[in-house]
Amino acid sequence: MIQTPEYIENAKKNGEYEIEYFAKAPSMDFLAGFATIILSYMCHPNFFYVRKELLNPSAPRVKKVLMYAIGIETLVYFLMGAIGY
Repeated sequence: MIQTPEYIENAKKNGEYEIEYFAKAPSMDFLAGFATIILSYMCHPNFFYVRKELLNPSAPRVKKVLMYAIGIETLVYFLMGAIGY
């Protein structure tokens, strides 16, 4: 027989202990954060402004600038997540 801790036995007697047989529906709160992250990683709204500002807007230069921008953005997000903002 499995022995349960005393505090669980006391909670059962007081009516404070209840077993949930079915999982609750997941909360939709994650969508607010999800939308922010997706929007922050979308570079295409700013792409034309960045391309216009380059002196020589060739395809390799634009790609290089975008890769640096995404790399820096990923690093910042990773550091914020690791530090615990």
